[in-house]
Amino acid sequence: MKSTIVKYTKSNVTILMSKENYSQLLSDLNNLKDAMNDVEETFDFRLSDIHNMNNLQGNLWRFLGYENRETHWDDYKLPSKAPVVDAFTGAKKKEAS
Repeated sequence: MKSTIVKYTKSNVTILMSKENYSQLLSDLNNLKDAMNDVEETFDFRLSDIHNMNNLQGNLWRFLGYENRETHWDDYKLPSKAPVVDAFTGAKKKEAS
């Protein structure tokens, strides 16, 4: 997996990721779609569906640059020290709040 670059402006977020990561998110999303189709028809999940949803959760966290959770039960958060950059030049302006 390649690293993802997340740039924050005052009102926007720009996410730059490799095609490899983008394709992996698409694969994970399609796995979730298949699991949800099965649930709608059978009202049941397969164990592999649970595994696939866990992969999607982890990849969304890694690829989209959210802050790590302190415990397993905590919610994901936006980074607390996200730098604000100019949307056109990429120059760092100030720290986001």
